[in-house]
Amino acid sequence: MGRFRFSRLNPGQYVVSAKSPGFNVSPQTVDLNRFIPRAFLLLQLVPETSLFASKSAGRSAVINANIPEKARKEMDKAQVALAQKKTDEGILYLEKAVSLFPEFLDAHMLLGSTYMELGNVVKAEAAFQMALQIDPKSVDARVSLGEVHRRQKNYPKAEQFLLEALKQDEEAWVAHYTLARVYWETNEIIKAGRQIGRTIQLNPQFAEAHLLGGNVFMKIGMPENALVEYEEYLRLASNGPPVASTKDLVQKIRRSLPNKKQ
Repeated sequence: MGRFRFSRLNPGQYVVSAKSPGFNVSPQTVDLNRFIPRAFLLLQLVPETSLFASKSAGRSAVINANIPEKARKEMDKAQVALAQKKTDEGILYLEKAVSLFPEFLDAHMLLGSTYMELGNVVKAEAAFQMALQIDPKSVDARVSLGEVHRRQKNYPKAEQFLLEALKQDEEAWVAHYTLARVYWETNEIIKAGRQIGRTIQLNPQFAEAHLLGGNVFMKIGMPENALVEYEEYLRLASNGPPVASTKDLVQKIRRSLPNKKQ
């Protein structure tokens, strides 16, 4: 029934999470002590969405009948290898897949995303450009190229690709988020605020959007609003350096605000 109970736990802090195929589950933290000996948590399952894929990805599951069986098998082997963290092996399979069928859009996109994770933006850009040539209307390819150019600090080019993506699909939340990062890094704070607001509206469960939203509010001198966004980020985010530093920042903001409970 999706219900779980943990008993006989020692006092302390616990992080509770879950795994379910096709879904992300944001971990939650609970402190158990003699004053709070038990707690009830509700974990929300959110459909998985790649950071470099718009909401339009997955709207349809159309299979290109022109893809040769051999290329399809190489793609399948690549996905298995990447799932097992065998990145180099996965890249070899993807390269084989696109050599067998140069018009293999999904293989080019996955190849680009894999190179992005490795930090090889040059090869990532080449893969995404190829994907865009195959499908000139691809929102995913444009968003990914926008991120490539953002990482290279080529902000005008990044903005161009992201605005083009939003013309194709105004609800592509990753495009809004990446564009917000572009504007934040170029100190166009008002524009960044508009884009991050739209991101949160479209995908309120995306933790990093709340973190950037908090930064925007702090920049324009609205700490109470920033506090709301930072606390939402902490509610949604998993452990990591940004979580620890954000917790410290939340405490500092709380101490600085009058009549705010610690």
